[in-house]
Order: sequence, then C-alpha cells, then structure tokens
Amino acid sequence: MRFSRNMINISKQRQRDARRLTSARVLSNTSGSFSAKNSFTATFQHAAKLAPKIERAGSKLFKDADEAVADLKSGTTLLSSGFGLCGVAETLIQAIHRKGPENLKFQMVISNNAGVAGKGGLDILTEAGQINRMIISHLGSNRVLENKYLTGGIALELCPQGTLAERIRAGGAGIPAFFTATGANTLIQDGKIPVRVGASGNVLEHGKPREARTFNGRTYLMETALTGDVAIIRAWKADAVGNCVFRYATKAFGPIMAKAATLTIVEADNIVPVGSIHPDNVDLPGIFVDRVVPSTVAKVIEIEKTRSSEADNVVKPVESAGDIQRNRIAKRAAKELKQSDYVNLGAGIPILVPSFVKEGVKVWVQSENGILGMGPYPTTEEIDPDIVNAGKETASLLPGASTFDSSESFGMIRGGHMDVSILGALQVSANGDLANYTIPGKAFKGMGGAMDLVSNPDKTRIVVTTTHVAKDGSPKIVQECSLPLTGANCVSTIITDLCVFQVDRANGGLTLTELAPGVDIEEIERKTEARFSIAEAKRYSATGKCQWERNEERAKESMKKERAKEKWVKKEGAKGEGANREGAKEERLQLAAEDREARAFAAAIKLDMPCFLECSTRQDIAENEALITVAILCAFVCGCGEFTYIWALVDYISIVADSFSPTDSHQHILAVKSNVNTLLLGRVILRAISKVLVKIFVQGLGASSA
Repeated sequence: MRFSRNMINISKQRQRDARRLTSARVLSNTSGSFSAKNSFTATFQHAAKLAPKIERAGSKLFKDADEAVADLKSGTTLLSSGFGLCGVAETLIQAIHRKGPENLKFQMVISNNAGVAGKGGLDILTEAGQINRMIISHLGSNRVLENKYLTGGIALELCPQGTLAERIRAGGAGIPAFFTATGANTLIQDGKIPVRVGASGNVLEHGKPREARTFNGRTYLMETALTGDVAIIRAWKADAVGNCVFRYATKAFGPIMAKAATLTIVEADNIVPVGSIHPDNVDLPGIFVDRVVPSTVAKVIEIEKTRSSEADNVVKPVESAGDIQRNRIAKRAAKELKQSDYVNLGAGIPILVPSFVKEGVKVWVQSENGILGMGPYPTTEEIDPDIVNAGKETASLLPGASTFDSSESFGMIRGGHMDVSILGALQVSANGDLANYTIPGKAFKGMGGAMDLVSNPDKTRIVVTTTHVAKDGSPKIVQECSLPLTGANCVSTIITDLCVFQVDRANGGLTLTELAPGVDIEEIERKTEARFSIAEAKRYSATGKCQWERNEERAKESMKKERAKEKWVKKEGAKGEGANREGAKEERLQLAAEDREARAFAAAIKLDMPCFLECSTRQDIAENEALITVAILCAFVCGCGEFTYIWALVDYISIVADSFSPTDSHQHILAVKSNVNTLLLGRVILRAISKVLVKIFVQGLGASSA
C-alpha cells in the first residue's frame, strides 16, 4: 500500500515525540480550524433534518422490522449496537438490507464492529454498498470490509473503543467534547490514520488531528461527541412504553446509542405488558425509545469455545506446538496476578491466563465489553450467546459478577481502577512503547480497546504476553517500534516464550530477569533487537514455577562460597595436595606468567634485549605472537645499535621453534623468523646504499668548494 511507508515514518516520529510527554502540544486542523461546539451543533442539525418524524402520542409498538424502517432516508447517520455479534439488532439489519442501496444508503454508520461475513451483523450492508462511511474501533475478521476499504470502496474512521463509547455517551448527555489520555502520542493525535484510500492505494483522506493539552504532566486529547439520526438496538425485554432490559454483555453499546440518537428502534426478544418490568430492573427508560418491534432472527455466536465438563474449571490445552508455546506464556503471566487483583485481559494469549492462576488465588477478570467477574469457558450446556469475552468467544460468569455498558467499562480502565492489564503485541520497544493493532500494507484491523487499556500505566500495570519473534522470524522486542504505536512508554513487563523482561519506564531500558527452560542468553541476544541488561536471571518451568526460589537463598549460597574462598586463600601457602592447592598453584603460575610478559614488553620497548631474553621463557615466546613481533620490530625500527642482540633473538626463536611440534603457532614463529631475516637483509642493503649516497654527497661538496 502506498500509505504504508507514510504511516511507519509518522509512527517513528511519534515515538520520538513520545519522549517529551511533559511538553504541551496543541495541534491545529490542517484543513482549517475545527470547533467541538460547532461540530456538535452541526451533528444535531443534521439529525433533526434526516431523522423520521417522531409521534409521541402514537404507539411505540410496530408490527415488524420492515414497517419500523420503512421511512428511513438515504444520507442518514446510523448507530448500530453490539459487540461482535453479541447484542446486534439482526432483525432490523436484515430489514434495512431488504430495502436495497437504491432506496436506503447511509452516509455514516457508527458501530463498534462491522459484522462477520456469512454470519451476521453489518456485513450484509457493507457488501451491498449501503454504507458510505463508518466510525469503528475494530474490523475483526471481516475480510470483505477490509478489502473494500483498501480498494477505496468505503471510508473508515478508526476510533479507540473506549473513546468511541465515551463520545456516544457524551452525545446523548449533551456534552460537546471531553479530554482523554487515550491515543496520546499515536497516529490518533496527529490524525494520520488514512480514512479513505483510492483504488491504487493512494490516501484520499486522513483523519482529523486532535487538540492536545497537558494536565498534571500528562498529554490529553480533545474528542468530540457523536450522535446519530437513527439507532438500532436489541433488548431482551421491552414494553409498550419503551422500557428495556438487557441481558449480560448485550448492554455494551445498546443503552448509550439509544440515548445518542434522534430516533431509536428497539427489537426485543420479549415484548411484555406495561408494568411487568420492575422499575429497578429497567436498563433503558422509555424516554429514549421510539419504536419497538419483535426480534425474529436467532442470535448467532461468533466464536464458540467450551470446556469439557463441570469438573473442569480450566481450559484443557490442545498439545500442539503452538498451544504449548501459548500455554507456557500464559502460565508465566498468571504469576503476575495476586489475590483479589482486578485484571483486564485482551484477546489471544491473555484470555488463557486465568486458567493457570494458582489454586486459592482469586482474581476478578474484567472484560472490556462490560463484564466484571468473568469465568472460564462454559460447558456445552452453559453456552449463552449473550455472554462473550473480549475475543468474542463464549464465556461464563462467576458468583459475584456484574455487567454494565462499555462507557462504564472503559471508565474503570481509564480511571486506573484496574490493577493489571494483559495484552498481546506486534512490537514492544526498549522504552516500553507498544504496537499491536496494525501492520501498514498487510493488516488493517483497528485498535479495539487496546489504546484505552494502556492509557493510564502509572495506575494500571501493563503486562505484554507475546511470542518472542514473529512468524517470519523477525524480533518483536525492538529498540524502537517501526509499527504505529498503541501507546507510548506504557509497558512494565514483557513475557515471551523465551524469557521475561522488566521495563524501566522512567529511564528507558530492558532488564532480562528470567529464562525459560532450555533457553540461554545467547539465544535471547540473537532473537532480540533491543539492547538489554542482564539480571541474575532465573528459569521458569512449564508450570510457571521457578526452579530455584528466593533471592535470600541465593544470597546465602553466595556468602557460603565467599567464606570457602577466604579459607582457601589462607591455606594456599601451605603444602599439601587437593583441588584447592592445585588451583592456588595454577593461579600463582598464571600471575607470574602475566608479570613476566609485562616486563618483557617493557624491555622490548626500551630496546633492552638482554632483559627481554631474561624475562621471556621459551614457552612465552612460542605462545605469544605479539611478544615476538613487538620485540623484533622495536629492535629493527628503532635501530638497536648493535646487531648482536637482534641475531641472538632470531637464533633464540629458531631454537624455540625447533623444539615444538608443527602447530599453527610453530608455523607463525617460522614466518616471523623469515620476515626478520628479510628485514635485516633489507637493512644491510639500505645501509650500503646510504654509504654510497653519503660518499657522493661529500664528493659533491668538495667539488663545489673547489
């Protein structure tokens, strides 16, 4: 893609800017000034013009979905609820699809996800060409939409999931704009993520830059509110006045979207008489609902995952090579969790972590789609399409669990109420920068909730779980990220299938603290681009437990060795046999040899050949090529008056060479001897020539005198 290199260059510049987090930066919109207030007002004016007329006095109950969407107009902005396929208004989407693009084409659709090809969601509308533009956080596995975007068929504005939820909530509450740390020091801040590209891949439109301000030393971005003409949502129960009840994770975007739209259409699994819903159980009051229709399309599960039986409270890993690798990482990551921790888990390897938490340690797992107290995968009998995790997989709830909408969920995250957040990665830098949502030119999936999850690293510790290298063998632990950043200077711990790194976020730098079984430091160095220091690394086993335990034990062992060494030093002068005695003798001989060598070098430099020969044993000269070369060159170049010492040295080398077997050093000694002979012969010739020249010069002077 043509915009790939631009995104990478912008990402690198953003990483350099991220080092100056405390500096205030205010970005202006390059296409002209923009105002949150004006944008908000324009949105409401647009909605008032295109939304169908609302009859407050009439009944909110409609016969079917086709009747409820009959008066929707092209150019409308649509809010579509759901997280993946959970909570999607499938009955209404299919009714809209039946109208066709010639009768109904939306100018803008705001949704967290885009559906799954062949399964459900907005996919049928994008494929039919009924959507011109989308604001979305994650494309998921929707290849059709991704290809359509990359070939210029649709415009996509990527928005972090938590920011998307808060923008919608703000729109429904009449708040024109707000500041958030999410997206600071990323392409979101610069507005450089391509929104629309041409058929050849050229960028036709970029996103809007955000105004940035500094509060308490941190950079925050201004985000504007989102509203729509029409919202389509799915509820579990609804009555004739519009009161709604949602089940579990289906409330992720439903309630906030209903409040942000001029006209809200609800499809309900159960339409009940007025008064049958207890006031305390109403999730969405009727004031926010304008039309209610029966839901006639069955719920679809995006990814079904189960455990084998009630007795299994963990996932039984499939022992393939890939799963063994992933399980090893997850088991080690489980050690990062302490009793009663609140932890958020991203998709992929992080979802496996609770399965390996030590028995007796209870942690509260939060899922970004609005669950606190998420349990393991369900049994086949427990599967509920309204309970899914962050990876859109089926899940279960533990006793004491709670569910809520996405704005509430990300308020917990951005507010620093989570103790730990565990995410995957494409790249992590030595400074703790994280890139995990896109590979320009190869993958365009969206960031989902990842940018929100790393937005408050001072209060929520960020742990990355990832394979050490990518599928192509390239390192994931790099000195500086080349991919667009998810967050700057946010990661505290990196856990891979090979080792564990701790990140110094304050000063920058990695420290290797643990090695996996069968892994040595040389392998880590080969597969890690980033520079790192090495602590006293301990190994972790396949079960995630250390093979040796506490630092105190290592300290005691070290002290014991020191005492033994001191005792050995005291005894080294005494006679006797044994390993210690032999060791002391070897050490003394080594020191003596080093001392002789040093004195021999000094003698050679001073041209003191007798001293040189006295200090150098036959063994020294035979094994130390540098000693030979220095001595001879010093004698030759500096012109050691007498040739006697030079020839004596040459003869000495010959004797040494003849007394050793033909080894590489023996051959080298003979070569040195030959070179010396050549040099000395050259010196004799030069002296003879110099005498002739002097004689000619003297004769010349005599002639000129005459």
